Amino acid sequence: MGKRRATGRETKRLAAARIETLWEQASKAAKTDKDGARRRMLIADRVAQKARIKIPRHIKRRVCSDCGHVLIPGENCRVRIRQNRSRHLSVTCLECGRITRFYVG
Repeated sequence: MGKRRATGRETKRLAAARIETLWEQASKAAKTDKDGARRRMLIADRVAQKARIKIPRHIKRRVCSDCGHVLIPGENCRVRIRQNRSRHLSVTCLECGRITRFYVG
């Protein structure tokens, strides 16, 4: 008999655990090995796409959507609170120049 294949729910659970593990490794390696951390986050993105799940918000907000670097305030990103039409947090990646806005209530 062959091995049983994981069900859809189990696959999603395993993928979520793998994404969390990759995030922990990337956040630890971000200061010393930027390319290694970036590579881990690209792998996490591929795992999420393959399993058709979303990357958790707390991870997604700490990774540049353009270049994939792990954002560390003061090291490779700038964080500002802005009040142009509505109040938002403006995060600028200093690696690629991408500006991301997170709206605050």
